[in-house]
Amino acid sequence: MSPDEKTLYVIPTGPAEMMAYPVEAPGKLGRGRVFCTLRGKDGKKGTGGDGCTIDSKGNLYITSQIGVQVFDPSGKFLGNIAIPEKPANVTFGGPDMKTLYVTAGTSLYTARMEATGHRFPAGHK
Repeated sequence: MSPDEKTLYVIPTGPAEMMAYPVEAPGKLGRGRVFCTLRGKDGKKGTGGDGCTIDSKGNLYITSQIGVQVFDPSGKFLGNIAIPEKPANVTFGGPDMKTLYVTAGTSLYTARMEATGHRFPAGHK
């Protein structure tokens, strides 16, 4: 979800296109659109994402074959955070929500960030 809870992001495992759906009402989504297209390893296409998280500015952090790809709220590619092995999931944590935690096949990686992870209100479902 976007920080304002008006957009639902769907990160499919196979295709490189990540989707966004407007939330029109509780339980009702509008027409989906391609939010962004992940970059593939060695220029390969068709390699989708796995996990994702969002920061307080609405930037999405999506795990992929090349690392954690970061996109701004408009879907513009901001960069890639390289991880020694293929990451599976990602989230922000720590007392100030400025530590990025990345899980992979055999390890847990952390990175201190300037960005602050978004925290949804308590009781959010």
